[in-house]
Amino acid sequence: MMTYLSILIAALLFFVLVVSILRPKHGNGGGAVDYEEVLGLEGGADDSLSAQMLARVFSPGDEAFVAGEASAGLARLLHRERKRLALRWVGRKAAEARGIMRQHARLARTARDLRPSGELRLALRYLELRSLCALLFVLVSAFGPAGLHGLAAETNAVLSGIRTLGETAADSPLAG
Repeated sequence: MMTYLSILIAALLFFVLVVSILRPKHGNGGGAVDYEEVLGLEGGADDSLSAQMLARVFSPGDEAFVAGEASAGLARLLHRERKRLALRWVGRKAAEARGIMRQHARLARTARDLRPSGELRLALRYLELRSLCALLFVLVSAFGPAGLHGLAAETNAVLSGIRTLGETAADSPLAG
């Protein structure tokens, strides 16, 4: 049993190391396009626009079309920009989840009647989301966003569930 636990911890530490090594490479350096501003995704992004962006960025259709119709340089440029946009999307979703959890923790500190099962469910969903975001980050960094639509949609669904749980907690009589 201890051997399996040690292997699991080692694999988790390796995964965190890979994510931390890859993360600085893809920062929003000087001259980079601010896609959130261009697409109107600042602050409270419209969910339908976010879903459209999710469908376009993580689908392989555009890259396949450009690869067949245009130069190799244009195909590389599209791949690089979509990768940056996808990494930005993953970062925004992780940041939104952190904000929801911070707000929930602030409300939970003043709660009179916490429900341990609800708190555990929220914590597990948050851990699931953080794992999905880390996995998406590694996969997008290594292979690009094409073909990862299902995993991105799952990440978005988990975030939506966390958002709902956070709003439920904010509206409940526990918050005050």
